Amino acid sequence: MNRYLISCPCAHRIAVTASQAGGTVTCPECNASRPVPRLGQLVELEMLEADPVPNGRPAWNARRAWLLAGVVVAVVAAATAGWLRGRRSGVATFDDRALRTAVAAAAVDQVHATWLTFERQGIERPRAADEELRQRYARGLATLERIAWVVAAVGSIIAAGATVVLALGRRPG
Repeated sequence: MNRYLISCPCAHRIAVTASQAGGTVTCPECNASRPVPRLGQLVELEMLEADPVPNGRPAWNARRAWLLAGVVVAVVAAATAGWLRGRRSGVATFDDRALRTAVAAAAVDQVHATWLTFERQGIERPRAADEELRQRYARGLATLERIAWVVAAVGSIIAAGATVVLALGRRPG
């Protein structure tokens, strides 16, 4: 915001803004009340140089943008990975490898006896029509979750790098 200088009889110069036009200000030196010119006359006064750092905050720059981008990417990707993990936990899958490993580890007579028991009871294990589809879905979600974690790691690295660059940029000399 532009600031203009008005003079006081005590020789102090008072900085005012356009929002104060037409009002009054008090001189911090002599406590005299001074009228602030209307907006049309205010622009004719001497302008105070703009603060290089408004409101005491450092200016926005590309380093800060990279820091923000890295943090946003990391947070969004981590949240996505967590959401995918929750979706994947609700998918019922059949672990074919675990069953094959258990059968391979069992004695042949034990496997045959179990099979005969299943046969006598009329238990068959035909492959369900949607079983392969559910297994593919679960594997796809697991892959997407891994990708999201990698993206979160990349975002964290970008944010950390930007933080280091910002820290190095603040050092004098």
